[in-house]
Amino acid sequence: MRALLLLPLLLGLTPLPQPAAAAEPGPDVTLPKVTARAKASRIGGIRAGTQPCPEGVPNGVECMAGQDYLGAWYWLAKPKDWNGVLVLHTHDEPDLETPDPERPARDMVHWKAWLEAGYAWAGSGFRAAGYDAENAAEDSERVRQEFIGEFGEPKRVLLHGHGWGAPVATRMAQRYTTPDFHPKRGGSGKRPYDAVLITNGQLAGARAFDAWLDLRVLYQAVCRNHPAANETAYPLWMGLPLNAKLADDDLARRVDDCTGVARKPAQRSTAQQQALATLLRLTGLPEAGLLPQLRHATFDLQYLVWQQLGGRSALGNEGIAYGGAGDAALNRALPRYKIDAAARGMLEGLSDAGGLVHVPVLTLHAVGDPVAVVEQTSFWRQSMEEAGTAAQLLQVVMPGTDHDTVPAAALTAAARTLLDWVQSGQRPAATAVARACAGCGWRTDLPVATLASRVPERRPVASRTTVQVLGAPNVAAPEIIPAAPLKAPLPPAEP
Repeated sequence: MRALLLLPLLLGLTPLPQPAAAAEPGPDVTLPKVTARAKASRIGGIRAGTQPCPEGVPNGVECMAGQDYLGAWYWLAKPKDWNGVLVLHTHDEPDLETPDPERPARDMVHWKAWLEAGYAWAGSGFRAAGYDAENAAEDSERVRQEFIGEFGEPKRVLLHGHGWGAPVATRMAQRYTTPDFHPKRGGSGKRPYDAVLITNGQLAGARAFDAWLDLRVLYQAVCRNHPAANETAYPLWMGLPLNAKLADDDLARRVDDCTGVARKPAQRSTAQQQALATLLRLTGLPEAGLLPQLRHATFDLQYLVWQQLGGRSALGNEGIAYGGAGDAALNRALPRYKIDAAARGMLEGLSDAGGLVHVPVLTLHAVGDPVAVVEQTSFWRQSMEEAGTAAQLLQVVMPGTDHDTVPAAALTAAARTLLDWVQSGQRPAATAVARACAGCGWRTDLPVATLASRVPERRPVASRTTVQVLGAPNVAAPEIIPAAPLKAPLPPAEP
């Protein structure tokens, strides 16, 4: 059965008022009463209380859960034979609605390998929906403070950012660098975070979102069904128009109608085979990544544009040449969108990972990740080189095509590598890192192409841009540069 998120602590006291952004508990969630101690120590929220661990967590683990004063739900877990190291997890895939109170409990079960190996675990569900790495970093730092308040100061703290959690973790490592000072408890004088592990990380910031627009314009040129011919056209940079609804099943049906991606290859028509081959060639996506990425480029992009960017476009494809010499007809037919400089700046503020990290960092990335392409690791390596911190970075590529999971052996080997590095103060040799996980297929010498080889570079964005419209004076930043008309889906071009 699913564990209840929260159970009562003490009777007789009424919970403090919750902030407007706080998540509403589901029908299977019971909120605890708030103690007088909690009233005296915080503005609002629900103090952590001991809970039955979610099903799937190893036996002997002590679990606690609560909600901080800004509305973020969190879980803490400490195994019976704790090795003294806390893994603070920052999760993938931000919610697009009010954050689910049970999100951190599911994350704990998904990453239970940490608990099985003797590490404590803590994670926040984040207080708000959407893509905001800075707010998520603040939420996660408060979880570390909660853990210390309940279980004491760990010997070491390892940040683990997975997927979208990667820029959250890197921002934490850059922002929280001074020792804790608390008037009511002592401290070791150590920095809050000792090392950072990034697994299949979304490390390219705003550049990663550029791929969403590329996919939308290429998909529409090939398939012509998103939007469909009987639907009102709209600029594709917005994902969907404000308040527009599209069922996930409907999107999946459209993609399958065009490409046959949900069918066995032998069941695909010639037209579907051609459409799929063209899209995979132009985007560089694996077949398994087409529909997941199109979902992001539809639903996540709609949320981002309308809920976080004020209805403005942070994405553009002006001047981008897709494919090769045989794709001239396609490029002439594509709509061209200009970037709104203010919106682009906002997106960078929400998503960029930065590079000024002064603790050991290890990136562990599946070579065939269909969601966060491996080329994002080379982008972030360049960010750390520009920041002068590349000596703190180790990068490992591992086999596989799974974005969501990482083998337990790989996680614990990565942690040992980082903790040995912290203890010795010596950056391990690449050959030693490759041997750290026997049978994992780790490679530290595998060349990884630049992100620009997968996602074309955009032109630098000025604070105000103009374009000459035929027969009219210069106008500021139009949202669309009209494309040549396209009467039918394009056939695949020769490579």
